[in-house]
Amino acid sequence: LVAEQLVLDGAAGALVSIGGDLAAAGESPEAHGWEVEVEDPHDPVHALAHLGVPRGGVATSSTVSRRWTTDGTSVHHVIDPRTGAPSATDLATVTVVAPRAWLAEAHATGALLGGSGQVLTYARDHRLEALAVDHEGRVYATGGLEPTLIRPIRLPNEKVCI
Repeated sequence: LVAEQLVLDGAAGALVSIGGDLAAAGESPEAHGWEVEVEDPHDPVHALAHLGVPRGGVATSSTVSRRWTTDGTSVHHVIDPRTGAPSATDLATVTVVAPRAWLAEAHATGALLGGSGQVLTYARDHRLEALAVDHEGRVYATGGLEPTLIRPIRLPNEKVCI
């Protein structure tokens, strides 16, 4: 809403980040869109990918950050609604590109909960683009993400499923 309001108020384009979720509206400064860096959950110093996003939203859901220990067990903040407990997904992160930021946020978490066996089908069924990394370092990407890549996906273990 903020990005869209900035454009309505006269900005040529706007990119707004709230907690890492991004919303883009209006014109981007580059022909390929706003450059969005996707962090590698296993090597945060290096980007996993750089996407060109002309408009819409980008959000990442992760089991790597926001962790704590309870009764000697490491847990995270992504709760599986089926169990009421932290998710047992094999995915470390899922980044979703969608027409709206709120849609990207909701579906990044939904795709994460489904695990690596369902992440690409989930994204395709919802007509979204997704980039996921499992705890072993395997990378999963929908085919429609390819046109948005400014730089190729850096494959941590040289494994990819498209």
